[in-house]
Amino acid sequence: MVQDWLDFYHYPYLRINSWEFLRKPISVSLVNGEFSFTMAGKKIDLDSIHSIWYRKYGLFRCTETYRRLISTHKMDEELINHLSKEYARSIQTLLIALKDEKWLTNPMYMNVSKLEVLKVASDCGLNTSATYLVNDRNQLAHLVEKKNLISKSVFDPIIAEWGKRNRGMMYTVEVNKEELSALPSSFFTIYGTREVREKV
Repeated sequence: MVQDWLDFYHYPYLRINSWEFLRKPISVSLVNGEFSFTMAGKKIDLDSIHSIWYRKYGLFRCTETYRRLISTHKMDEELINHLSKEYARSIQTLLIALKDEKWLTNPMYMNVSKLEVLKVASDCGLNTSATYLVNDRNQLAHLVEKKNLISKSVFDPIIAEWGKRNRGMMYTVEVNKEELSALPSSFFTIYGTREVREKV
């Protein structure tokens, strides 16, 4: 884990989890063109932060706050979507305050297709696995006959919930012949178009 290495080398760092924007008193202010950030009563010196590692921030629908709101059955989907966007934009304010620093996985460039990233990597001379975007069971079966494949979301995976007790994550999975028969003939609208990539 990155944090373990920072501890090993005694390098000072600050970890901010996105859920803290829901559980702790947090303030991000812009006064006279200068940002300031306070968390749990402690002012964080933004000028002392020169590098940031950004990893899977936000995900309002995975929080306890979201589950509590849903359980009340008092808010419609439109309002829930609005709160989700408000949460994301609140977090983004802090990211904007630090936008000129050095970033590992800069969030300003995160919303790209995985195929786009693979194309850039290939153009840079890196070895990339053969990748296919398919929405048809017959197409997928034809590929499985010839290659060992894994299936991934084209964009970021989500944790989906349906009913009262069902919850599932869009994991990267190996594609096998046994599971093909369980797929509908077309899985674009129900299951989402899937990226399948040659297993290496």
